[in-house]
Amino acid sequence: MSANAGVRQRAFAVPLEQCLSDIPFAEASRTQRRAATRMGAETLTAALARARMRPEDVDALVSTSYTAIGTPLWDLEVLRRAGLRPDVRRVPMNGLGCVGGVALIARMHEYLKGNPDQIAVGLAVEPAFVLAGQGGPTLTRLAEWALFGDGSAAVVMAGDERTRELPPGPRVVDTHSVLVPGSERMAGWYLDGDRLRTLLDPGLPGMVMESVRTPVQTLLNRHGLRPEDVGTWTCHAGSRKMLDTMAEGLGVEERALRHAYEVLAHCGNMASVTVLHALRGTLADQPVQGSWGIVLAVGPGLVYEAVLLRWTAATVRSGAA
Repeated sequence: MSANAGVRQRAFAVPLEQCLSDIPFAEASRTQRRAATRMGAETLTAALARARMRPEDVDALVSTSYTAIGTPLWDLEVLRRAGLRPDVRRVPMNGLGCVGGVALIARMHEYLKGNPDQIAVGLAVEPAFVLAGQGGPTLTRLAEWALFGDGSAAVVMAGDERTRELPPGPRVVDTHSVLVPGSERMAGWYLDGDRLRTLLDPGLPGMVMESVRTPVQTLLNRHGLRPEDVGTWTCHAGSRKMLDTMAEGLGVEERALRHAYEVLAHCGNMASVTVLHALRGTLADQPVQGSWGIVLAVGPGLVYEAVLLRWTAATVRSGAA
């Protein structure tokens, strides 16, 4: 099943046998939260080092996780472990699922537009496979076992007055979010007693095929651009079938989404983290200055988040683990 989904290998936050054990949800959730804070602190620290930033330089922390639940939120422990200032602005966005990585960039951009003299860090942490044993071996759970993996990623962004402090990277030009009507039961998860149940509608690829072009075209139209003007496409890798669907729906060759296919093969679907790992591959390509890029994901809702990039300024730096 993993090969059919396009997945060759994955990493897990805790030993696989522990992930697949049918333990009470409360115990699994505590294990997941501990993994989230550990992974988050390590990834945040590594991203700051790559961006040549110190923890005290960070003014805002935007975070997302699909399943790490509880109050106070997990990002507070990450903040402490990573040595961030106690007055850091926090923007936690839990529960967004696969769309969370692009939403992270979009919300950071919006924050920095109003705070151009600041540095923001976005952090996505997904130890989702810790809950793999929940709910028993249903057909949906078996599909998840073949597809999902754990991971984390961080993005460092600077406001317009601080761009020279970061290494070269793209400039975030604009963002767009849109809800697909009538799609609220297509994907997601919920608690059923002491068990986690997952929603994965078989009609999801068809819905994406019909709707994926709309958010991209809306974003491009604002800037007088056409799809053929886009030089880089960075998309969330839900599965091989979903990537094939997105490529066809967008009217691009599969090669344009090669980094997404590569991340899927080597890491599996890591929910919000996946697209940020693909973005790391796009950054490594060092696209031509002045070219345009799209970063795109779809998640439970169904909701699309899209970001328009221009490869001209040093405003984004990402790290992933």
